[in-house]
Amino acid sequence: MKNYSSLSKAALLMAAATSGMAATSQAAVVYIESINGDLSNFSASPTVLTSGIDEVNGTLTDPSDPFDYFILSSLAPGGTADFSFNFNKPNTSYGVNFTFQDADSLAVLFSTGSNNAASGGGTTGALAVPLSGQIRISVENIGSAEGFPVGTSWTVSTADVIPEPSGTALVALGALLALKRRRD
Repeated sequence: MKNYSSLSKAALLMAAATSGMAATSQAAVVYIESINGDLSNFSASPTVLTSGIDEVNGTLTDPSDPFDYFILSSLAPGGTADFSFNFNKPNTSYGVNFTFQDADSLAVLFSTGSNNAASGGGTTGALAVPLSGQIRISVENIGSAEGFPVGTSWTVSTADVIPEPSGTALVALGALLALKRRRD
């Protein structure tokens, strides 16, 4: 019969208690459009980013590249994700819009509307991640009577992905069961 020391029990309990936090504290993975490739300009066929990307940096120009559409596909299904977004453009004569949607149903989870300021940003608050683990993001320049989109740089990031509570509870339960000694 194997005897577990109180130190190894404490280590397993600590692992069970912090397992959810460990999943959210990994190093950031950044996708830079000018280095990693142009994101889709077509709403019907967004670029799917699958490698656990936490930050996406892009640019919009007119008329050749006024929109970027992409899907972040490695989010915690059933959990929540808090996105931040920033933009910088040369003037206030046109707007830029960020829209976050369920990738399957296309239900809008959050939309900024037209941001006409020369620069700005914000946050979505906690969005429910669909069971597919995918959120579709659109970044669109919006023309106006005074001007058309030219040279907008933007960033969308999420480092705050929280797994579904029951998933974390299952990991903790498994760690606690590992502590149980079998008596022969």
